[in-house]
Amino acid sequence: MGGMNTAATATMTPQATDAAAALTAAGVSYEEYLTGVDAVPGIFAVAADDAAIAQLGLDAVAFEDNLLYVGAAPTSLLGRDVRGHFHSGRTESSTLRRSLAALLFDELDLALVPRSPGSRTVKFALTPDAEDRLTAWMKEHLTVSTVAVDAGDVHAAVGEVVDELEPPLNLKGVAHPWEALIEKRRRLTAEARPSATL
Repeated sequence: MGGMNTAATATMTPQATDAAAALTAAGVSYEEYLTGVDAVPGIFAVAADDAAIAQLGLDAVAFEDNLLYVGAAPTSLLGRDVRGHFHSGRTESSTLRRSLAALLFDELDLALVPRSPGSRTVKFALTPDAEDRLTAWMKEHLTVSTVAVDAGDVHAAVGEVVDELEPPLNLKGVAHPWEALIEKRRRLTAEARPSATL
């Protein structure tokens, strides 16, 4: 994992450079985010406190300012692109929640929703109680930072920012995806459909 460096940042567009600087600044709690962010297109980032970094097994991984994940909100920073990550019942559709669940599965005593035998899905879901435990953990330990970006520029800018900062929970757009996380996610997907491997 990497962090911002002068040589690499010099190759970024000014908009992406400004976005990266804004996203690595101190974030706010999820509750503060809900009341303090404008409903405009942009980029969001999720960071963790030091206790969470240790729980996630990231204390030995080098990355920028405890920044876990960077994502695009091409329609609105107050829309489901951001809020869905913090809602119970959304793990199956949230790559951030699936990554956190994979890393915290034993720590939070999470449980999977069983899949049908032979299911080919590469995603997994949590039971309602497990969803609520994950959501509570996220709201306690994670912060959100945002930056407004023109709708037409959001995806290009987020691609540059992810490439530059290499957040450990981003699995696409980074030069070196975190293999340990990929394996943990695969294991949970397999465990959710045990009959498929018999």
